[in-house]
Amino acid sequence: MSSLVPIEDFQLNGAEVLSIEPQPSMGPLAQQVVHLVGTAPDKRGTLAYNEPTRLWNYPDAMMALDTTGNRQGSLPITVRYLLEYVKCILYVTIVEIGTTSAKTEANIIGGVDSVTGAIRGLETVKACPETPTVIAAPGFYSKAVGQKLALIGRDVRCRPVLDGPNLNDMAAAEFAAGFGAEGTGEDKLCIIDPWFLKTYDGVQVLMPASIALVAAMASVLGWESPQNRAVVCDETSRNIAYKINDKTTQANFLNKHGVVTIAHTRMGGYSIIGNWFMISMSVLEKR
Repeated sequence: MSSLVPIEDFQLNGAEVLSIEPQPSMGPLAQQVVHLVGTAPDKRGTLAYNEPTRLWNYPDAMMALDTTGNRQGSLPITVRYLLEYVKCILYVTIVEIGTTSAKTEANIIGGVDSVTGAIRGLETVKACPETPTVIAAPGFYSKAVGQKLALIGRDVRCRPVLDGPNLNDMAAAEFAAGFGAEGTGEDKLCIIDPWFLKTYDGVQVLMPASIALVAAMASVLGWESPQNRAVVCDETSRNIAYKINDKTTQANFLNKHGVVTIAHTRMGGYSIIGNWFMISMSVLEKR
């Protein structure tokens, strides 16, 4: 009896079923978690100061932060901008307005109460029930605020965003030059300038630039760049020249010196130019 010799390149004339087991679940899809620290003097009475509070949607946020409709404090208007731009997980920490701007800033920076041990201000980011991915204190832009944001960002491993001084290009570049010490998280601090104008309820309002970048970051995945994301505004508080093939524009100057900016582009409207990763790497390469 002769041996059988199979055809090596034989193709099955029919259907072949291959069963492949799926990979185990890795949990829900990743989402950005934003944590803002600021003031809201007309907040709902049941909201505690210096305690991370989750806001679920725009109507809930406005009823919680502004019971009079006067939009007092830094949070009501910036939260409105953010939630109208992107749907994200949002926590806020409300601090009291001090008798002076310096005392209000101190409340924003916060720390640990020497008597009770309670944490205040930006320190409450560490107590947030959901770990933040983006943090900011819109409208507050001193070096002390930036240093605190950077330290919190380093410890929590999130992206801190800081407003620039909204004066001129050189002032913004000099402001950014004051940050960057290794080991402090300042190399990951994202500074944005200038601020922008937005009309709400028939009134044009000056908005801190940081909320535009926070919104852009919250609208993309954590590993994606917010570069070229649109900024919904009437105009910027000062014009920033930008051309994609011109290295001498104001936008290039600001980016080169560690500042993200908002500029009018050929696509129409205003966009984020530069991003925290690109700028932080550029600053590190120069050291």
